Amino acid sequence: KSGPTMLARRLVASGDRVYVTLGINAPVKVMDAATGEELHDLEDSGGADEVILSGEHVYSVVIPGQGLAELAKFAPLLNTGDQGRVGKEFKWDEKPRKIMAFVADTGSQLWSTESVVAPMTLASDANGVYFHDGDKVICVDPDTGEQKWATEAISRKSAVTFNFGPKLVVHDDILIAAGGN
Repeated sequence: KSGPTMLARRLVASGDRVYVTLGINAPVKVMDAATGEELHDLEDSGGADEVILSGEHVYSVVIPGQGLAELAKFAPLLNTGDQGRVGKEFKWDEKPRKIMAFVADTGSQLWSTESVVAPMTLASDANGVYFHDGDKVICVDPDTGEQKWATEAISRKSAVTFNFGPKLVVHDDILIAAGGN
């Protein structure tokens, strides 16, 4: 891999469906896994930075304005062989994102909410959608997007560069957060 770490969070395959962005600032496409036929786009998902599938829902972090300008600047440099540049020259801007929820089968939008969202921290289970806002971990209701709870501030790396991302993992009602410091 050579490039921003978060690009790996733009592809999900499950059963007969693939959810993917086909370009840096492209919307999330829902495709037939066997044929590659494009079934539909997830509405207003242009600039998607992350896509996850949880149960019957697809969640996406979308960068308003159709994407992260730094990715467009980085794209021509992808084949330079200098992976170190991604860790020195490109950093998370800490600006608000949209978290969007969709019905997986139909692509219809359930809700959208705006918050700062640290790269690569979107996680979900039946109880919530979780993310790190740069300060704390927040849980929103998976059906409504309404905030359910938030932690106290947790530590993290001071600069989140494109070759790194804090992590959230949820499994069996346990949420693990790693800020990278």
